[in-house]
Amino acid sequence: ITFGAHLPNGLSSYIGLKESVGGDDMLKLALDSIRKLHGSLDINDGNAYFSATAEALEAKDAEYLYSLLVMLQIAGKGMFSDKSNAPNAEVYLRMLENAEISLDEKKIILNLEVPKSDVYILVREINKILSE
Repeated sequence: ITFGAHLPNGLSSYIGLKESVGGDDMLKLALDSIRKLHGSLDINDGNAYFSATAEALEAKDAEYLYSLLVMLQIAGKGMFSDKSNAPNAEVYLRMLENAEISLDEKKIILNLEVPKSDVYILVREINKILSE
């Protein structure tokens, strides 16, 4: 499966992010700088491969979002390293460890490989959520 989008008003309007009270919201401004988004999802031999690229109008916005994603990845690893935090903490931790986030000028690139055993667990979790 491949996907692509041209976002004339930026990404924040598509995810419902509102401006902060002070009006100086770096995250909203950086997300509004994202005007192109594309990627793919491939399942091969039961393993899932996800790739996404977001292209910002300016390099400084891409750098900000890249730094934010890396910080979230580090925080998530810390949160899920205590396996008692969540029923599938080991799966989430593996996903965070396998996620490769990179920056190429104005592009933020995310690549993730999810092993077959984890795909089954994630599908079960999604089905459970959807059936509630």
